[in-house]
Formats: sequence, structure tokens, C-alpha cells
Amino acid sequence: MDLYYIGLMSGTSADGLDVALLVIHSNQKLTIQAAMYRPFSIKLTDKILELQNKKTFSFKELGDL
Repeated sequence: MDLYYIGLMSGTSADGLDVALLVIHSNQKLTIQAAMYRPFSIKLTDKILELQNKKTFSFKELGDL
């Protein structure tokens, strides 16, 4: 049986989101089924970096992004 995984990542620059769909086949081979990059707006990047520089922040602040 093949196993499907979705990977999401935004690096420390917070300029966008990388997304990948991976498949681990029954023979243990790994296939990258699809991958894409979606840039963030400058406004969102600024908000993310502002939160990143705070010592603490709430889940509400994170959710408001």
C-alpha cells in the first residue's frame, strides 16, 4: 500500500510557503508527486517577522495572520 504525505514549510525569511506531496511506495521508494511555492504578500511577511521577533505571542495573534 502506498502512503501519501503532505509537507509544508516556510523558512525563517517568511517570504512564502513551500508545499510538497510525497508518496512512499510499498517497495519503499519515495516519489515527489507534486511541489509548489506560494509567495506571501509583503504585509503578511512583515506580520510574521514581527511575531517571530517577539519573545512570546498568543495563539490568537498567530491565528490572526
